[in-house]
Amino acid sequence: MSLIGRLKGDGLGAVLARGTAGTFAVKTAGLGLALAAEVVLTRLLGAESYGVYVQVIAWLAVLVVCAKMGQDAALVRYVSAYYAGREWSYLRGIIRHGNRLVTALSLSLSLILALAVHALGDFLDDELKNAFLAGCFLLPLMSLLTLREASIQALKRVVLAQVSSRILNHILVALTAITAFTMLSGRFDGAVAVWCVVFAHSISVSTSSFWLRRSLPAQAKTSRPAYLSRQWLVTGAGLLIVSGQYLMMNRIDILMLGPLAGKAVTGIYGVAVRLSWLVSFFLQTVSVIAAPLISELYTSGRKEELQRLVRLVLHASTLCSAAVFVVLVLGGKLALGIFGPEFTAGYSALTILAVAQLINSVTGPSGFLLSMTGHERHYGVILFLSLLLNVFLKYLLIPRYGMIGAAVATAVANTLMNGLSVVLIYRLLGIYSLFGLGSGKK
Repeated sequence: MSLIGRLKGDGLGAVLARGTAGTFAVKTAGLGLALAAEVVLTRLLGAESYGVYVQVIAWLAVLVVCAKMGQDAALVRYVSAYYAGREWSYLRGIIRHGNRLVTALSLSLSLILALAVHALGDFLDDELKNAFLAGCFLLPLMSLLTLREASIQALKRVVLAQVSSRILNHILVALTAITAFTMLSGRFDGAVAVWCVVFAHSISVSTSSFWLRRSLPAQAKTSRPAYLSRQWLVTGAGLLIVSGQYLMMNRIDILMLGPLAGKAVTGIYGVAVRLSWLVSFFLQTVSVIAAPLISELYTSGRKEELQRLVRLVLHASTLCSAAVFVVLVLGGKLALGIFGPEFTAGYSALTILAVAQLINSVTGPSGFLLSMTGHERHYGVILFLSLLLNVFLKYLLIPRYGMIGAAVATAVANTLMNGLSVVLIYRLLGIYSLFGLGSGKK
């Protein structure tokens, strides 16, 4: 059979390849636009004001996880199952339930954030204070956008799910920032940059809401919603522990660098973090496709097919990541210089962070393997231990070594997290999730 014929088939490789191709195209475009938007912001803001911007965005990302209560991951797990089982009433019910819950929680957290900023006003400079106040308006929009993306993804419209957040949103941020900079005659700072993101997200949420309504099957639209609220809340809470700790693992360096090393160092390190994510970019892309497949294969007891899926992801992600790692290490200073001359100081941190991301790729979609198979609590324990180590090491290393210390702490904690995950996946699922292991398995 020809290659085109194989890609049109129903096998795991064909499904994964077709889905990854579309998702890869959207994510690649989105990544390019995201980096372009960051270049615009760093060039307009400089390292210090950009440091204010990334601190606020990092804190908002943590609050968004709390506001979502794990409902985005619950949507990916249950909507795909309800869709496959044609349980239209539950499908409509969980989407409505998640929307109402997340809206209420995100608005409540925005109010709490505003009160906290007011109470701590004497300890914050004006730029940081105004940026956090703008973030109060951004928080509900960020929460709802990720919820919409999860719902559309679970309906197997993976490419469409990412257009608003990864394409439209970044274009709007860049254009709005340039417009604001021009209109304000150079009085552009981190707070104004956050307002630009608020505008971009408001358009993106409206667009994704429209696409979600269009993606729902006709039967779901006409069915009366049925609710399993307790089940969804319990599942979401378990997934919240996982997603919250995973996010903290990725954001704790920015959160700690600001108070311990200053705004300029935080801004430079923030760019290094962004570039290091290029190494694991393919893994992130293919994992979006693999997540619902993992849930489906595990639920139906098709262990051999699950192992084959994991092996396909491991081989593809490791090879792609290794190539990007080499390019990034060799051309890292040049890449950092695009954001501004002062950002080349982050090259050593970038190299260390790139190693950490390469480790992520050779261990595959570990988090999805555990969270999509009902073992999110075990994964939460691993994340908690890794997070404690990460915070402890950063507290020791950042005051003495700055961004280098933050990067080393991240790499060490990341290695621990992935190593323990590989062992746990094998013990719980009997699945090899490390590149090079289990290659002889069917």
